Amino acid sequence: MTIHVDLAEEIEKTLSRLENHVRAAAGDYAVLHRQHLPSTAIDVVRVVPKNPRARRIEIIGEQFLVIQIGEHGGRWELGYETTDVEFAEQLIDAAIAGRVTETFGVGFSRVVVVLSDGSSDSDTAIGVLVSPIAWNTTRRRIRGPRVRYEPYDTPQRSTDCEPETSAR
Repeated sequence: MTIHVDLAEEIEKTLSRLENHVRAAAGDYAVLHRQHLPSTAIDVVRVVPKNPRARRIEIIGEQFLVIQIGEHGGRWELGYETTDVEFAEQLIDAAIAGRVTETFGVGFSRVVVVLSDGSSDSDTAIGVLVSPIAWNTTRRRIRGPRVRYEPYDTPQRSTDCEPETSAR
């Protein structure tokens, strides 16, 4: 995969900006790992919170700017325009602040992120084994284990997130 030089520069500039943003927002409550995958021309910044009950973040620079917050769902594919990068920062801030809920079901994961202005955005990933008919039924009544992730700066208590009661 070859990437145009201008796009490669934009990826580097954007990932550096988001990496600095994470460092400022998370402080010592997270460990960052940056990796360049030369055979694919992809850069990845992994944000691992020290609180095991908080949600990790992956920032992926490729053809699109990808913010991954959920286990399966919670993947936002954005561009490199200013508004997209600012939205990426809002998603990152929400994860660091613990404003992320993930609902798991058979063949899907739905992630809801509450932004600082109180609005929310969500992404749902559907597994390959879920038929369109089953998905339409499931989507109307998303039930399953729900996890509300903690803020990065919450003191560590255990290694597992406690499920909430399913939404009805």
